[in-house]
Amino acid sequence: MYRWIAYLALVAMPAPGFASLDASEVQQFFDAAFEVQRQEHELAGAVVAVVLDGAVLFKKGYGFADIDSRTTADPDQSLFRIASITKTFVWTAVMQLVERGALDLDTDVNAYLDFAIPGTFAEPITLAHLMTHTPGFEEGGSGGIGENVEDVVPLADYLPANIPSRVRAPGAYTSYSNYGTALAGYIVQRVSGMPWEQFIEQNILEPLSMSNTNVRTPMRDDLQARLATGYRFLRGDFVSRPYLYLFQTPAGVMSTTADDMTRFMLAHLQDGTHNGSTILQPATVQRMRDVLHRHHPLAGPMLHGFFQTERNDIIRFGHGGDVNQFHSQMQLVPDERLGIFVSFNSDPGSAARSNLVTAFFNRFFPVAWPPPIEAAEALIPTLDDYVGSYATLRRNYSRFEKMAVLVNSFTVSVSDGALLLASQGRVSRWIPIEQDVLRAKYGHNHLIAKRDASGAVTHLVVNQSVFERLAFWDQPQTHVVFLSIIGGIALLGFLSTGYRILSRGPLNQLKPLHNAFAFFTTIAVLFFLWGLTEGMSNTDAFTFGVPAFVERLLALALILVGLALIGVYFSVRQWMAGDGTLWMRIRYSAFAAIGLILVWELNYWNLLNYFWTA
Repeated sequence: MYRWIAYLALVAMPAPGFASLDASEVQQFFDAAFEVQRQEHELAGAVVAVVLDGAVLFKKGYGFADIDSRTTADPDQSLFRIASITKTFVWTAVMQLVERGALDLDTDVNAYLDFAIPGTFAEPITLAHLMTHTPGFEEGGSGGIGENVEDVVPLADYLPANIPSRVRAPGAYTSYSNYGTALAGYIVQRVSGMPWEQFIEQNILEPLSMSNTNVRTPMRDDLQARLATGYRFLRGDFVSRPYLYLFQTPAGVMSTTADDMTRFMLAHLQDGTHNGSTILQPATVQRMRDVLHRHHPLAGPMLHGFFQTERNDIIRFGHGGDVNQFHSQMQLVPDERLGIFVSFNSDPGSAARSNLVTAFFNRFFPVAWPPPIEAAEALIPTLDDYVGSYATLRRNYSRFEKMAVLVNSFTVSVSDGALLLASQGRVSRWIPIEQDVLRAKYGHNHLIAKRDASGAVTHLVVNQSVFERLAFWDQPQTHVVFLSIIGGIALLGFLSTGYRILSRGPLNQLKPLHNAFAFFTTIAVLFFLWGLTEGMSNTDAFTFGVPAFVERLLALALILVGLALIGVYFSVRQWMAGDGTLWMRIRYSAFAAIGLILVWELNYWNLLNYFWTA
């Protein structure tokens, strides 16, 4: 209860408006906000920095960088992993090379590579597509992270060996791609003639005096000792986690201090210059803020590597980052010459990070609560067009990791003239205000529907996130039904046959070989379904690749195909020979049929091609 009292005390403070934004006001906000967030989310530590009008307005650490040693989080000394905020340094490096005439954003990336991205579509992938996460790549499969530095594969080897399938034309829709940024980093390396890390050090970090920032793998020895520890909060305890090594290093390898991040933010807010050092020309800085891709005027656009948000009557842009229990956010407001950076070193910080940044802008740039809206009566009948199941575009299509859609999809339904989006127990309500445009009933976000040439709704868009409508055969519910039928019939067959064996009763009038085959096949099917449920539910196990247990399951999947075909063969022989009674042959045919359905399921989820595509 006391955390809500603290929260109410915080929001009850009179909104000062931007004119009175000063270090004292900001510190009061963050001191109270961190305490509320700590009570709500069980945080280990955090660092915060705010810049304004060309100077550092505020910076502070909260909690611990290391709980065991009681090392407090220090904005000047503690390094926090900033994960995908690394990408903004890569895009800055790309634009530096554009300034020099070494790169062109609209050129086929194959012109800069020593391997070829397949020409799946007529349109080539360009750096502009990589910057806006619109190259059309599927999400990669398992792995891509190592426990030891020796596990890291050089970009020159990793990238050509792990090219994701191209599943949509470039430029069509955003789908966040770590591989795309890693590819851009490698292009920086190829064109500059030096490792991409060295290029960033020489052209960004050194000019900005960011001496406490690491971009190398392994980390610099002098910085390693000051890296904050990442924590999970498990069963009421903070559990430290070891440093994990990313293979796609340009997508998220960097660690830095809040103080160093003030220099990077100030450079982008001051036309590319900070303390007399210039990393970008003013025209290039402005170009990076220009919209490069947008699904709709009411959807958040992608800039040149940055995500833009238009809320609280201000336009801000930035990037977030999540890796290894670290959760960070950087937001810049050029019109106000304002920047904010926050980073947390525990898993609950994922929610706290988003809440804190939102609360900051609500506190210092207050806007009225969204006015109540009523659905446009003429549009209510069109709501049925959106009903169905949807899944994020950021998913795998070609490997067995495609199964992640079973837990990452959501359903859309209609209720009282509004659209309801239900996902993992959370429901949001959307009101139609224009044709194919809906607004959150209690928020500022808009939901945009996209249609194909026939007029059917194919995608839903919220800011830069895109969700694809699933056909009947792609919906999780369809496959849950099929797998339940398979499991149910297999279980009944196992129990009935097992009962007859234990009671020493006659099995049936079919051949003993057929009965024994059916019995042991049902055991194999039940074990496979159980193993699949257990193996796929632990997503952490796939961090370093495919677990050995899952690999054995995938080998069993190949065996099940053979067993299914044998079952069909035995069933056909029974009908041809007239074995047993009619009911016995029908039951065995049902057994053979579920085998074929299982084979279809195995093929649909790409469980049969692992050993050829891994």
